[in-house]
Amino acid sequence: DIRHLVTQVKVSGRTAPEVRHLAEEYGELLEAQAVPSLTAGYKEHQSLLATHARSFARCDSDLDARLETERQLRGVYEGWRAMHKDCRSHEARLQKELAACSHRLNLTSARKQAACATPNVSGAAAGKRNDTSLVQLKRQCQEATQGYVDQWSICAEGGRFYDTKRSECDSVQQSMETANCTRASQVSGVCDMYDLCRAGMSLAYASAKEAARAWERYHQAEWLAVVMVRCFAENLGGEAENSTALLGELEKCEQLVTNATLFDLEYPDVPSPRTCTPASDSPCVARTPSSPSRRTPPASAQLASAVVADEEKESLPMAVSFVQEGIERASVALPREVHEALFRPFAAPVAMSLACLTGLVLIARCMMHHRDKGQEHSDGRDGHADRKVDKWCIPSSDAPAAGPPISTQLMLDGGRWLCPELLVPKNSKCTIAVPVVSGLRMDSAPANFMVIDKMGQPLFKATVARVPKDPDAGAADGGLVEQLSITRQDGTTLATCQFAVPQAGAARQPDCRVFQRD
Repeated sequence: DIRHLVTQVKVSGRTAPEVRHLAEEYGELLEAQAVPSLTAGYKEHQSLLATHARSFARCDSDLDARLETERQLRGVYEGWRAMHKDCRSHEARLQKELAACSHRLNLTSARKQAACATPNVSGAAAGKRNDTSLVQLKRQCQEATQGYVDQWSICAEGGRFYDTKRSECDSVQQSMETANCTRASQVSGVCDMYDLCRAGMSLAYASAKEAARAWERYHQAEWLAVVMVRCFAENLGGEAENSTALLGELEKCEQLVTNATLFDLEYPDVPSPRTCTPASDSPCVARTPSSPSRRTPPASAQLASAVVADEEKESLPMAVSFVQEGIERASVALPREVHEALFRPFAAPVAMSLACLTGLVLIARCMMHHRDKGQEHSDGRDGHADRKVDKWCIPSSDAPAAGPPISTQLMLDGGRWLCPELLVPKNSKCTIAVPVVSGLRMDSAPANFMVIDKMGQPLFKATVARVPKDPDAGAADGGLVEQLSITRQDGTTLATCQFAVPQAGAARQPDCRVFQRD
């Protein structure tokens, strides 16, 4: 465009001020449109490059956090290890004392047997004769027996102490091994995770640098135009300049643009990776604590070989055979080609059959549902069948024989039924036990109760009011008549049920069974 202006100077005789004026207009246009977008793009890419360069510090901080956690867990493990060492030392001392006690018990038992053998023989030989030596021998036998009992009590108490200490040491050992496994799992693969983190950050940083270089190449022409127009507008002379001078200034500006740097984006260097040495001491070995006194006897050679053979057989590749009646184990896995040749031809027909069967079942259920709904509507118009809403309250004839009869009557508001608050699963009954409100008169205000579910959420409000007794109720209903109204919280009536209150002293409370759905 600038060269076109200079050409116009040559051909049409335009003066330098006119060219300068046009150059200033181009410059203002570029300054208003191109420069702000270029500046914003430069700042955005520079900030993105700096952010990616700083992101490598996250890998270092994560490594430091894991190593610090490993040091803390190692301290916990060392504490359990020292406690386990002291506990096992105490256990060994108790075991040694128990062995010495058992040895003394054996000696005491031998002395008891020797002391009690002589009185038995002498008593059998002397018969019923009262001999002083026999009495002394029996006394010695009793003393030896008492000594044996005392020694046995001491050894039994020592055995209980030993068993308690052994259980305690086993528990400490399990806690120690759990702490060690926790430490090992925390430090396991920490160096690999660090390398993986740095690799991901390096990949993201390389992508950001490539995007910045592409942005520079894409906006290079815009930036060169801005620099050239600025240079040309600033270096134009007065009115006497001719086209040759203008061309000279243009060449100077082009040379200046060629040697000028564009955006000067800084690409920070990637920090060097840290040295990571994985901890390999104290590997995680989860063992079941065992004690010599509770160790199971070794199995025979035949049993051991059988167990090893069974384990080797279980480790072989397994395949499922559907040809036989049951599911059996095969010792050799079938090749993939054999599986494809056997089962691939059956896959599509079986899938299509299942899809068709599912569709037929859904169509049949929809047809049955529409037929039932049509039958219900026709019955409702003819008036020959009872509506489902009439079964919300069970009449007195369906009530158990025990207790006074209860007459019930259902009245609807506008003929609506099965509202959301009264929907229950099929073949279920919900019973509301209606309390007898003492002191409730016909002229008094009704008693309100809020019905909630097991979770404490309000369902609806029940209102109990005393109403005049129906003269056609019969002589059997000697009590008063109350009316239960079930309403929503906004005042909409859902159902109304009347019931007879029995006389005082009756064994059965009145109830109104609603929400029944067959």
